Amino acid sequence: MDLVVRVRELVVSKVESLGFEAVEVKLWGSGRKFLKVLIHKPGGVSLGDCALVSRSLSDLLDTEDPLLGPYILEVSSPGLDRPLTKPADFERNIGKEVKVVLHRPYDGRQVWCGRVAHAAPAGLLLDVENKETLLPWEEIARANLEVKI
Repeated sequence: MDLVVRVRELVVSKVESLGFEAVEVKLWGSGRKFLKVLIHKPGGVSLGDCALVSRSLSDLLDTEDPLLGPYILEVSSPGLDRPLTKPADFERNIGKEVKVVLHRPYDGRQVWCGRVAHAAPAGLLLDVENKETLLPWEEIARANLEVKI
């Protein structure tokens, strides 16, 4: 099994068992590995939540040792401009402003900004200046909430 897949499965399982959602799990590095985990729970994530998840993941990774050596673990909240990675993330954020980057241009644009109208089975329904556009899930490279301050 691929290292990234194995680590992701271990991390997601542990995070969910603690009552959180693993929003994003990133692993990189050739010598010392870097593992970044973004967690979410309704009502927000506290510093104590991050510490709890970090300790639990450290214990698990030290026991299972899938990384075969030293690693640096970072556990944090996704923040205000959180990444949206799955349909449920978009559904939770209906009516909010998002920025969506596609793998290739669609209808003349590769970057789309608008309000989430619906997370349909076929894709994201995005309201851009009172016109709804369906962006297929497989075409979305990345998406984030847009924060207006």
